[in-house]
Amino acid sequence: MEVIMKFLAIIFFFLAIVLSIGAQEVPPNTSPSATAKSGSAVTKLDSKNKTESPEKNHSQGLPVPTCDGCFNSYPVENPQAKTKEEESKEASLDRLYRRYLCATVVGVIGGFIGLGILFWQSWLLRESVKATRDNAAAALAGARAAEANASGVESQNATLKETLAAITRQAEIMDRQTIATEKTLVLTQRPRITVVAFYFTEIKGVGAVYLDTIGTDPDSPCLGQFYIVNTGGTRARLQEIYCDVFIGSGLPMKRPYEGKVGIVQEIALEPGQSITHQFSRSQPLDEETSLKIRQNIIYIYIIGRIGYIDDLGIWRDKAFCRKLDRIKDRFVPVDNPDYESQD
Repeated sequence: MEVIMKFLAIIFFFLAIVLSIGAQEVPPNTSPSATAKSGSAVTKLDSKNKTESPEKNHSQGLPVPTCDGCFNSYPVENPQAKTKEEESKEASLDRLYRRYLCATVVGVIGGFIGLGILFWQSWLLRESVKATRDNAAAALAGARAAEANASGVESQNATLKETLAAITRQAEIMDRQTIATEKTLVLTQRPRITVVAFYFTEIKGVGAVYLDTIGTDPDSPCLGQFYIVNTGGTRARLQEIYCDVFIGSGLPMKRPYEGKVGIVQEIALEPGQSITHQFSRSQPLDEETSLKIRQNIIYIYIIGRIGYIDDLGIWRDKAFCRKLDRIKDRFVPVDNPDYESQD
């Protein structure tokens, strides 16, 4: 509405300027009513002539008519023809009137056009406001939908977090149950290390030729081997293996390997799996020692221990001792728990 009032004020101001410019072309002391009729000009002229004295008319050489038989008679003058000045004034007034009329028509037409433009702009503005309102409503609906979706997503996330937490707790419980089961399995089906099949082996010399010295022969290092077997139900990890050849008339109270360290090497043995291990003397047998062994005065013992752990990390020891029985021609376990133990 404010825009319409401003536009109408501009139109009226423009019309006032046009009318003022047109009015400047009208001669002063003249009015359209005075020149609208030709008779009025004659009347004014007669009035002027009446004021003049007969002497002035006589001085101008005009005859003064007399009528001896007329009563109250006056001289009658014929109307004179219009002068050029009067014709120009009438033309100017006519032009001014036409200009007023044209300006009025143009102003009215311009006003209607302006009103039409303003109405059109107002319609466009209403449409724009309506479109803006619709867009705002759509944006608000979208925001509400997004908020609802966000709430739904948050609810889903919360549910998912609770589900994940429950799954995590279940996994931890299952893990603990698995560990407990493994512990139970290891404890009930623990690994067991056994040594078997002790025997002397031939010595291979240069050129892949086997030497004649073997076992208890003179100059023999008493070279041999045996098997280490896991007879338990779970895995065993070997940590240390000590093995030596001891020669004497009997076993001493203190085990000869006490305080000594064997071969430190981690070897994993699954249930039923086995490896071989060799034994030998650092010094070969002399003839006297070999003879005493053959006469059963002294004996050959294969002694040692094996340290290993199970899957629970429990350390276990296996001590073994085998004595050479010349009658049976084999190594047999000794009946001594200090040297032969079941872990």
